[in-house]
This record gives sequence, structure tokens and C-alpha cells, in this order.
Amino acid sequence: DSASLETGIPGSVTAGLFTVGMECDNAPFSWLQSKSGKGAVPLGDGSFINGFEPIIAKKAAESLNMELKIIKLKRGSLLSALNNGEIDAVISEMPPTDKLANFFTFSNIYYTADLVMVVNSDGKYASASSLKDFGGALITAKTDTTYYSAIGQIPNVNKTEALPDFPSLCFALASNKIDGFVVSRPSGYSAAGIHPGLAVVEFNEGSGFNLGNNELSCSVALKQGSNLLNGVNAALGKISNEERAFLMEAAFKAQPKNTVQ
Repeated sequence: DSASLETGIPGSVTAGLFTVGMECDNAPFSWLQSKSGKGAVPLGDGSFINGFEPIIAKKAAESLNMELKIIKLKRGSLLSALNNGEIDAVISEMPPTDKLANFFTFSNIYYTADLVMVVNSDGKYASASSLKDFGGALITAKTDTTYYSAIGQIPNVNKTEALPDFPSLCFALASNKIDGFVVSRPSGYSAAGIHPGLAVVEFNEGSGFNLGNNELSCSVALKQGSNLLNGVNAALGKISNEERAFLMEAAFKAQPKNTVQ
């Protein structure tokens, strides 16, 4: 889908390649699959990655007239890999917070979503509707996320250690090691769709998390001063709100049921 460049754009790690770090296990934003098809991108190890964010990455690579290469990384390694020059960009639900903007350049926002709580559907918190309903609950979120920081807004919560990835969160909840985890709305409904025993709690107006728009949004993270920024923003500017909604809905429908173990 992406054309190669004969001469690399300054700012890329490898001439002609747009090298992107991604978690690859965060449906519907990204997931691994064993076969090609439905727009999946090969990872180079025989597996393929698909989802909403690989589509964003492909559109950015096309705008840059570069070939796309996606590298699977753990959440905690994404920004260090970018800082160390191992990758050109992070496209993995990375929020353009003021703190991170001191160290990295961020594209325009490509997705924004409210936070929800995922709980056991037959548990005591399934009928919750406000943060105060989770007083005393064992709550966590993924490491290195604004979601984990937001847990402190829950009165009298038992904030437990952050977990490294989305599958770990689902497993901990299904095995009753935690009472719930905080996540973006799309990922929450993805978890509930994969695991019939999980449910999503959405909060009443004024009863949920209070975060700024930058903390709830996703942008492409680049090295400070990257010359790739204009090309990435050009790609994002061509995606209408209607197309974003369509692409996310398509990701929900294409997501394999065995994405999360």
C-alpha cells in the first residue's frame, strides 16, 4: 500500500522506510493475526498486525511516500525506542500530554475516547455508574498510561500495580485478581466482546473521570523536530470524522475472537 522512496526523508531511521513502534495487542486499535488479509501488515516474523492504528500508520506512510515497517514493542519500551532512534514514530494510543510534549513532537490528534471501567459482568461493580461506586475496589490499568494516573480520582480506591498489556488486564480481571481496570471506551467494548464474562461501566455525566482532551486523545509521537511531522499531519487531515468512525467500526468487526487469551 505504500510506495518506496529512492531517497529517504530526513528524520527517518532507514532511508525510504517509515518505522513505527506499536503494541500489537490492544484491540481494536491493534492485534496480531497469523494470516494476511483484511488490510493486515506483515511484521517480518511470519505474523501480521491489523486494526485501527495499522491503518493510520499506512495512511501516514503513503503520505510520506515511504514504505511502512511496524515493530512490535511493549508499552514501556515504545518511547525509549523512539528516543534512542530505533523507530521513527509511535502509533499506539499515545496521548499528547504537556509532559510528553517536552520530549517528543506530536502529530494532530487521530482519535479521542472517554474512559470506562471494565468489570466482571456478574460482580458487585457491574451496576456501578460513578467513580465513588468503586470505593474499596482493586483497580488497575495499563502501565505508562494516563488511564493508570486517572485511578487516583476514585475515592478510597485500592490502586494496584499497573499491568504491562491489554491481555494481562483481561486475565487478571477474569481470574478475580482485580475488580476492574480503566481503559479507553473502544478497548473496553473490545474486551467485553471477546470475553462474555466482562462488562463495561460507563459513567453518568459529571460522575466519571475528569481529564483534559490531550489526556484522552491519541497522536502520533515523533522525535522532537522530526521532519516527518508535516507528512503525517497531511495524512491525518484527509481523514474525516465519519471515516474515523467507520474505520473503528470496521476494526471491531474484523477483530478475531481469540485476540485476548
